[in-house]
Amino acid sequence: MMGRGSSLEIITMEETAWLESPLGMVAVIAEKGIPKRITLGGPVISPGQRKTPGGEKVPEGGLLREVWDALRDYFLGKDPDPGLVSLLICLSRPTTFRKKVLQETALIPRGEVITYGELAGRIGKPQGSRAVAGALAWNPFPVLIPCHRVVGKGGGLGGFSQGIEWKAALLSFEGIPLWGSTILGGQRERAARISWLREQGKVQRITGRR
Repeated sequence: MMGRGSSLEIITMEETAWLESPLGMVAVIAEKGIPKRITLGGPVISPGQRKTPGGEKVPEGGLLREVWDALRDYFLGKDPDPGLVSLLICLSRPTTFRKKVLQETALIPRGEVITYGELAGRIGKPQGSRAVAGALAWNPFPVLIPCHRVVGKGGGLGGFSQGIEWKAALLSFEGIPLWGSTILGGQRERAARISWLREQGKVQRITGRR
């Protein structure tokens, strides 16, 4: 991983554009200028250490820069352009089922969550919650295609390809409560949230809940 700030790193045929976001390091991986995936790396940054996303070393122009700009704008509170999201879905070359899942996921507004079952129902597969979860785990462009806004039945966080701490952080960043009856998961999810919140001095707000 690169040092602080954002830069462009050339590794064989891949280009990696790093963004230092308020939550931690984010990277856009591209090949010959075409974005292939977004990765969320490093430990999640606690609220007291957060800064405005920065870095000016990514080359101007091209789709790589456009995706990097969209990520920066997300962390500034702006939604990505729907046309860009549609293009990213096409670039991921999904199956027909995955495409439907990602397209519907892209419509979930910031600050809101739905369940895997609800998402399955929206694409006409009411019994397909597990298949939906698998499609979201495959999502190569998290954040911009907001699979973190899909949670488990009863409010559990569910899974996330980039780690449950990142899912919790993104939801918290968007104003979704991580404790109480709204987002309340199983023991493993609860342990992950407690670990993440302990670092921020907020663990007392969820201990003792059932």
